[in-house]
Amino acid sequence: MLGRLRAVVLRPGVVLAVSVLVACVFLAVESRKLYFFGDDWEFLLQRGLNWDSLMRPHNEHWSFLPVIAFRLMVKIFGIGHYPAYALMPILLHAACCGLLYLVMRRNEVAAWPAAIVVIPFAFLCGNLGQNPLWDFQIGFLGSAAFGLLSLLSASGDGRTRLVLTWLAMIGSFLSSGMAIPMLVWLGLYVLLRRGLLWAIVTTAPPGVVYLVWYATYGREGRAYVPPTSGEKYIEFVATGLGSLWEQVIRFPGTGGVVLLSLLAVAWLGPLASRERALALSGGLAAVATFLFIGVSRSGLGAAAATVSRYSYFGIAFTVPAAAAVCALAAQRLAAHQIERVVAALLVTIALVGNGVVQSRTWVVDRARLGRGLRGTLAATGQLIAQHATFLNQRPSPADNPNITVDDVAHALADGQLRRQPASRPALLAAAAFLQVASGPKDYSLPAAAGLRSRGLTGKLPRTGCAQLRAGARAHIDLPPTGTGSQILIRSEATTLPAQLLDGALVSPAVYLPSVPGQPTYVATTASQGTLRINFKRGTVSVCLGTG
Repeated sequence: MLGRLRAVVLRPGVVLAVSVLVACVFLAVESRKLYFFGDDWEFLLQRGLNWDSLMRPHNEHWSFLPVIAFRLMVKIFGIGHYPAYALMPILLHAACCGLLYLVMRRNEVAAWPAAIVVIPFAFLCGNLGQNPLWDFQIGFLGSAAFGLLSLLSASGDGRTRLVLTWLAMIGSFLSSGMAIPMLVWLGLYVLLRRGLLWAIVTTAPPGVVYLVWYATYGREGRAYVPPTSGEKYIEFVATGLGSLWEQVIRFPGTGGVVLLSLLAVAWLGPLASRERALALSGGLAAVATFLFIGVSRSGLGAAAATVSRYSYFGIAFTVPAAAAVCALAAQRLAAHQIERVVAALLVTIALVGNGVVQSRTWVVDRARLGRGLRGTLAATGQLIAQHATFLNQRPSPADNPNITVDDVAHALADGQLRRQPASRPALLAAAAFLQVASGPKDYSLPAAAGLRSRGLTGKLPRTGCAQLRAGARAHIDLPPTGTGSQILIRSEATTLPAQLLDGALVSPAVYLPSVPGQPTYVATTASQGTLRINFKRGTVSVCLGTG
């Protein structure tokens, strides 16, 4: 009885299932340190279930299924309960792990090598944290999961499987543009297994669906990226491919060698025909992925090729080749059973540990970016309730530009976002971003009164204009009023750093745009907090009025 139980527990599939479960628990615990961020807010606040919202691209991505998922989550949980949303990418990641294993087993990859290479992937070894730990990445993960499902279906024969392959691949396209690399993998796999005609038959219908969407809606989508060049493109692709396995094994400069070795084994190694088709098509798809991504992202620089949302796909594509290497190594050590088991355990534990450390590092960095956002939303809601006058719409313009005052007001009115008390620092920070502004046009506010200054040579005007000389740490303070106030400034600066001060509290700096030599109105409607405008050394003209 005990022996039978041991035999069941030590089956590769069971070991993998338990490992994936443990990985999911680990990721769920880590996700509790996070909050909504960046692109989340477009789906949380600005998308609905109408046809335009479902078809309109997000950047270049068709996000049909992610939008539906987000709207359902908002309906059930509202906005604010991040751990519930975080379960979506974690479960999709678990599905990807299981599907990778099943695809390999269906294609003659031995059970233990298949399980051993998927376990570190489950723990995000290779710095893969962004997709499973950020709820917005259900788009990328949906494309991966549906793409793997299409591969699994294409591993068999028959019309029913062909239709299922088409449907799964269409589901991949309905999730994000990363369906294109998944379609490449599917096409190459079928090409190597069954020939060109079957590759066309398998990939054409989902490809046509995507092209129809792109022709009618997708062309409107674009990411705002600096222009690229041939040199930048080549550097981007080389960096992305070279970093894939370097982040797994953590030895600088070895990533390219490992990738080439995996491709060589997939092409030339003594593999079964289906195993070779899967491993080689996956390796080539990894190369195609960075060639594809580089077209739209290489303008961001080579470092952008190493972000984990892309590495996730590159590692997934090359996992079958890694399993082939493990299987060949196991054959070489067939006469050394104990050494083989110990080596497999040590390597797996080391890679899992690497994944845990990398995931925690990613969480710390992301949590730092999102710190204070809950307070910012609470403060924005409190300012809305006070009927404050807003000069800007975005309370978190740098990291969360999709959040606007109007969207927050609608979410509060609909009960999707709860009203919560805001701390004084959060209120001051929100007021700095929302109630302080600059521009070339008059804000139709009263001229500031009771100005105070430091580091300025000359007398501040009571009316009209004054020419002043700014020294070190020069600034002008505009005291708060019930109606708001403004001044007109002319300087040689391109930005005017400003802060709100309330007793000992100081808001984060906001950088007000200014055109050198041209008049710039600086306005504040903050009812609490003195506006401090800082100057660099040089000549400054200050006017109370139109100047």
